[in-house]
Formats: sequence, C-alpha cells, structure tokens
Amino acid sequence: MTNEEKEKLLSWFQQNKRPLPWRTTKDPYKIWISEVMLQQTTSQAVIPYYKRFIQKFPTLQHLAQAQEEDVLELWSGLGYYSRARNLHKAAKMIYKKKQFPKSFKELLQLPGFGPYTSRAVSSLAFKEAVGVLDGNVIRVLTRKENLKWSWWQTKEKKQLQNMADQAVSQVDSSVMNQALMELGATICLPQNPKCILCPWNSACKAFESQTQNQIPLKKPKKSMEHWSWNIHFIRKQQKILLVKDPSLPVLKSQWVLPGNFRKLKSPPKSYKIKHTITHHHIYIQKIDQKRTLGSSIQWEERKWVPLNRIKTKAPSSLIQKVLSQVFSVYVLVFLLSCQHTPKPSAPNPLLFAKQLTFGGENTHPQPLGDFLHIAYISSKRKQHNNKQIYILNRKSLEEKRLTFQHGDILSLSAYKNFLAYASTTDEDKERLFEKKSGSEIYLSDLTGRHIKRLTFHKGYDSEVQLLAHSFLFVRGQENRNNIFIQPLKGKKAKQLTFSNTKKISPQLSPSHSYYAWAEQKEGFKEYDLVLSPFKPFKPKDLFTSKSGLIFPSWHPRKDLLIFSAQIGDSQFMEIYTYNPQTRCLKQLTHSSIDKRRPVFSPEGDLIYFESLNPSQIFVMNYVPPSKCLSL
Repeated sequence: MTNEEKEKLLSWFQQNKRPLPWRTTKDPYKIWISEVMLQQTTSQAVIPYYKRFIQKFPTLQHLAQAQEEDVLELWSGLGYYSRARNLHKAAKMIYKKKQFPKSFKELLQLPGFGPYTSRAVSSLAFKEAVGVLDGNVIRVLTRKENLKWSWWQTKEKKQLQNMADQAVSQVDSSVMNQALMELGATICLPQNPKCILCPWNSACKAFESQTQNQIPLKKPKKSMEHWSWNIHFIRKQQKILLVKDPSLPVLKSQWVLPGNFRKLKSPPKSYKIKHTITHHHIYIQKIDQKRTLGSSIQWEERKWVPLNRIKTKAPSSLIQKVLSQVFSVYVLVFLLSCQHTPKPSAPNPLLFAKQLTFGGENTHPQPLGDFLHIAYISSKRKQHNNKQIYILNRKSLEEKRLTFQHGDILSLSAYKNFLAYASTTDEDKERLFEKKSGSEIYLSDLTGRHIKRLTFHKGYDSEVQLLAHSFLFVRGQENRNNIFIQPLKGKKAKQLTFSNTKKISPQLSPSHSYYAWAEQKEGFKEYDLVLSPFKPFKPKDLFTSKSGLIFPSWHPRKDLLIFSAQIGDSQFMEIYTYNPQTRCLKQLTHSSIDKRRPVFSPEGDLIYFESLNPSQIFVMNYVPPSKCLSL
C-alpha cells in the first residue's frame, strides 16, 4: 500500500466519517465498551445501547463494582450474553490492577479480549501501531488486491494481518484503522459495493477485473445441530423457577427454565417453538406446567423469580418465546397486578408487554380488522435487507410473506382488511435520493394477489395513511416534502401543506376533526408533533421530541392520539397519549429502551416495536394513567 493511497483514504475518512458517539473520546474504557458491543451488531443498532450503558456505568470503576445481573439487564437485546459476562470479569481484573493495559499483548490476557478487540482498543485508545482485522477490513484488503483466499484459514489470516499492520505503519494507526473499517461499512459493502464512490477505485484490482462481488470468498458454514428441549414450567404463587444448567449446549451460564436437552439426528416433525442460537437449531416439543419440583428434578443453582423480573433475569429471546406460549397477556396482567402496589413514579406493572416477533428486523406494525392478524414490515436477511410486508397471526405467531417487491417497503397503513404501502421503484434504495428512482403508493388485499398502484408521480411518495375512501401521504424530497390527500378512485391529489420542511406520518382522526403529523423544521434535529383542525386548516406545534422520530396515530374509534417521543426528563422514546379536546397528555410507559410507532389495535391494545437488535414487535394492554402531565 503506497503512501499516496493511505493519504487518499485518510482524506476521504475525514470528510465522510459518521458521527458515532464513541469517536469523540480517547477513554480506553469507553472505546472498549463500543468495540465489544459492535461485535456481531451494526453501529446504528449499538448507539442507544452504548449511550444507556455509559450513562449507567460511566467509568471502569462503576462497571467493576456492579452486580453481574445489572450488567446483563442493561445488555438485554444485544444478544451474545457471554460478551457482557466477559466484559464484567475483565473490568474487575483491570480495576484491581489500577491501570488499563496499553498494549494488545497485555489486553489479550483478559477475558473477552481476542485478537481483534485487543488490537482495536490498543490502537484507537493508545495509538499502538497495530492493524485491526474485522470483516470490513478483510473485505477491503482482499478486494483491493483481488485475493481469492480462504481468509478464515490460519495462514491466510496471518498474511492479511500483516497487510493490516503495514497499512497503519507511518500514519496515525487510530485514524487509519477507523478509516479502513468505515470504508468497509459504508462503501465496500458485502453485496453491490459502491465502487464509484470509493477513494481507492483506481487502485482496486477487484474493481478493475469486476470481481468485487465474488470477493472475499464465502466461509463454509458450520453444519447445524438439532436439539430437542422439553421444558418444565414450574410456578409457585407468582414466581417461576429458573436454573443454571451447565449441561446445556447453549445458554450454559444463564438463568433458564429447567428442562431436558436431547440431541437429534434430524429436525422433528412437530414442535411448539423453533429457535436458532449460533449453529444450534433448538426445538421446544413439550412444555410441562407444574407446581412442584418433583424428586427427580435437581439442579445445583436455582432461584424463584417474580414474573415481572423474568425478562431481566433470563433475557434470552428463546425464554421469552416460551413465556409467550405459556401465558397470554391477560393472564400475566392479572398475576402481575396481584404482586404489589407500585410507587407513583414506578412503571405501571399492569403494562406487561408480550413479544410477537422473533428474528429479522420487524417494524411498522399495523393491526388488521379481524382482531387476530397484524401486518408489519420485515427484513429477514442479515445483510442488504429487502424490506417486505408480512402478516402475523397473534395467537399462533405464524407469519406469511405478503409482498415480493423488487424495492423496499418504506411505510405501511391498514384499513379493515386492506393495506396501503409505499415502495421504492428501484432495487437500489440509495438511488432514491439521487433522483434516479422514487417511491410510489400501492393498495393490496390480504392475499397479495390484487395490487393496485395508486400514485404515478415518479418522485418520492411515502408515509401513507389508508382511509375509507381516500389516503393521506407525503410527497417531495426525502428532507423536504408536503402532505397530500387523494381519493382511492381518483388520480388527482390535493396538497394540504406548503412548507419546505420534513413531514412524516400524516394522520386524520376517526371523526375527521383533526390532522396530526410529525415535522422537522429546517436547521433543527428535533421533531415536533403538529396538530391542525380539519377546518379551518391551522397547524400548531404541540410537543417537541428531544431525539427520535415521532410517529402519531389515532385510536380507531375516538379522537385520542398516541405517539412515541422523548419529552421532558425522559431518557428514552416513551409512549404517550394526547386528547385534543381536553388537552390532556399522559405518559403510558417508563422503560429503558426506545419504543416506536405505537398503534391501537381494534380491541384497544397497544402494538409497537422496540429498538432491539434487531427491532421486534410487542403488544401491551392499554391502561391509561389517571393524571395528565404538566409540561
């Protein structure tokens, strides 16, 4: 790698780097936390977890002196919980020595510090001249030199490490390593890399030979193991028995429901739940509900855990799936309401959420008129996700794919048993905002066989709300648009707003008395919730969310607005309701994770998605607080 190539990359990085929160510090502790979280997880997904973690444990001392269960609770949603346990163990060891190791060789001796993490922390925090080798860097280096190597083999991995070390020589290793990783994360993508925008395209041998989509070679997948797990669900009053079972092939050091594991030669013909952890397919075939342990059931470590603490003590999504099968929301609501009377400032224990989706990135939930199904947008593939509409049965949790668009589904709205959605008209969504493509709005029934195109603007039409005889939507550029309304049987849209601001989620109330939407004023990062009477049309800002998008929607039978926002002293996106007639604002949730796009179901439950990794959809019973907030 020549000095000129290094300078090109560094210059590109300074102009194009993303403003990630861990890039503003040289504190080795904070850099370490970010690097551990970024393993197996995207940067955008990590940001809220990182902020919460640093807020709770701002220094190494705070983490070292914390209880492991508190660390795991804050880690819930990131998965791979051994990362959190090793993080806690290493923090205690470093704190005991009173000094953070500076070299990657010293860091390698600590729990959870592999070759990548050790080199990343020593380089980014202490500028040690060592290269880092993650998936992004491997992709960049192999493509640049057109190397069709088995990069996962020891010999080839060592050669790539030497190349990474050479890349950071005679330059600031901290900046160069970040530049290489940034190039792989934003330009040199696994599929369809943006070679035209790459600062190294003139020196890239794979680009020259047009082999960039074949490099790097794909690592052979490890064969999957099949396991049967028959679970004992043992309840005593309002508590459930959890155990630690070292004989399990997965979740060895975690609190889990007791049960018997058995390895299978092939998948079973029938099962209640299927779950995948790394290279293990786990099938729950039987869930025995008991009230006593039984003499034959013995575990060294066990504890009785209150129902409202299960998610904290046993955060695995597999356990949450089992609980969803065993209990309905309403049974859990009853049991939890019998436990204790909360303090006024505590979260309402009646608001118990049931997880509906598992796996994939699931957003934009929309309940259907049959009281049973919901539609939502999901991307099932891990990389370069193609977002499509799926239909979920809330009882069986079975899902069915509805759309097979070439582009991405951007927004979704349901009215009775019909769906309106906005979809890009080009497979490459990046071209959308370069005015080389666009998005249009479509109408579909629940079979997906009868699809009607509603707009032909050849621009950016999105954020649709389907009504009985018309639909609301936004039209314009991605950051400058206006709200329109159009009849379902006509092609002429009426413009409602006339301002150069970003507007999302326009919603007309059931009585047709109010419009509501979220708006980002030019030059501001915050979003305002805007309300206007139907006639005369006079928009007025109601509330400002400190961060995150506001997505308002209305109760299906009354003019009650529901939305998620970060208002006042809230640290996360919480769910609120607002009555425009009484001007009463109520906060429904108090949590430690962002909740987005809440909607009312036909029976009055709340359906929303949490910003987990990946995002998942939940249902919650609606229990409004008695008092209005005073802001």
